[in-house]
Amino acid sequence: MQKELEPHEFIERGVGKHDGDEFAEFNGISRSTYEKWGRKPASDEAPNSTGLINPIKRLDRIFDYFLLNNPSWAVALVERYLLRLRRFREMHNLQPLTPGEYRARLTKVIEENSDVLKALVAGAPLADLQKEVSEYQKEIDELMVRLEQSERGSINLQPIRYERKRL
Repeated sequence: MQKELEPHEFIERGVGKHDGDEFAEFNGISRSTYEKWGRKPASDEAPNSTGLINPIKRLDRIFDYFLLNNPSWAVALVERYLLRLRRFREMHNLQPLTPGEYRARLTKVIEENSDVLKALVAGAPLADLQKEVSEYQKEIDELMVRLEQSERGSINLQPIRYERKRL
């Protein structure tokens, strides 16, 4: 059985250190608050911890309250997030990738990114490079979302071997 993540672990793992400023800005909080949400809060078991109770923990408490006092509202809360996830997938038409689709898309993204590196070496204007990198980042993000939707066991994630083309 897989261990349930603690609320602070969702923040720590889901956002990571490199996206902390973006996450903080998106949520209207300081970087310091984000960092505290990603650490274990003080408790009887961990009195020296320096984290804060984060919104995921608060949502867990609301869910637990509903479970104890009005179970139908606990179900409604879960259904709310399932509906939001379903709408997101429909809006972006994100279907799981087959192993062949995954390899083809990954190959395409790698090849296109090599073109950006060639342009960088050739001295292309910075604004052009930033636009290209931004477009490829969106493709990579979509690829990762669709990969996560696929059954992890059905895709062989062995490294793809490429032969370098000689210039």
